[in-house]
Amino acid sequence: MKFQLVLPFSLATKALFDANYNALIAFDDSFKNPYAQNIWKPIIDDVSHLVGTLPKMNQNKEDTKIRNQVMRTMTAPLAVLEYKINACIEDNTITVNLAAFGLSSLRKGINKQQINLFHTSFDATLPVIQANQTALAAKGFTLAKTMALTAIHDQAWSIQQEKIALKENISDLSIENQIILNKCLDEDYRVINALFAMAEATSNKPLMLRATRPAILSSISPKQPRKPRNRTIKPASSIIIFTHPAAKDIIQLTLKSNLKLAVLRTPLKTTPFADGTLLAHNTLYESKITDLPGSGPYLRLFNLDHNRTATVLIHLVSPSK
Repeated sequence: MKFQLVLPFSLATKALFDANYNALIAFDDSFKNPYAQNIWKPIIDDVSHLVGTLPKMNQNKEDTKIRNQVMRTMTAPLAVLEYKINACIEDNTITVNLAAFGLSSLRKGINKQQINLFHTSFDATLPVIQANQTALAAKGFTLAKTMALTAIHDQAWSIQQEKIALKENISDLSIENQIILNKCLDEDYRVINALFAMAEATSNKPLMLRATRPAILSSISPKQPRKPRNRTIKPASSIIIFTHPAAKDIIQLTLKSNLKLAVLRTPLKTTPFADGTLLAHNTLYESKITDLPGSGPYLRLFNLDHNRTATVLIHLVSPSK
């Protein structure tokens, strides 16, 4: 289960517990108050507090992106600096070689997004630049440009320092997080198991369907609706587009090819075509599953053209309960 779902899962379980409280305590009196108030609720409250760290996690990720973008802004000035260094070396106004400036290591820190390498490399590069600032300024790389490099470094490193502090705040709770989350889920599962056992003992089928982990999880994290998709059907052949679709579902089909294509339900995957509904070219066809011709679990499309491939847009809609 995703970390973000633990709190809504617990609250949904608590709602089911509250709705069936009287019947449950008659079945198992260990759930009598003050169980919910003194034992379960404080655990859920701890999870609620924990959820407050999520924005910090997202902020940490965003800070990393910004930091890397700042580091990359140094790439162009470094190219200019290297050109000026070589010019100074050629006329002997700088007597050390290019490697002494450590630009390769600095570039690696930028390109690999390694902030610590970037920081230590710049700390080594800056004194060499400063020692040769007069010569570099004569070639156009002024003190202001050196200060601009320093500003880029300081901004990136400042973001990193804030990011590290934020990360420490999160990691301070990391071990506790696991304990809190597992403790809460264990309590949730205990309640769910009791509710299911009670429902089974009393033949309460609606509650049996609701008092399961998958059912509660589905209630807080519903499946996303299906998206329309294109399918192709080879000449004189068929495809299965759905198996055992729900009777309440609605099929929407749009034939994009100007040929004969039919939709049909069949009892077997290999059942030959017979009396299917023909689709009109570029016209939306919509039908309940129960209204489609034929019978059986396989919803199939038949391309009745022997020479051309058919393309059809398919969308299965499941109405809300």
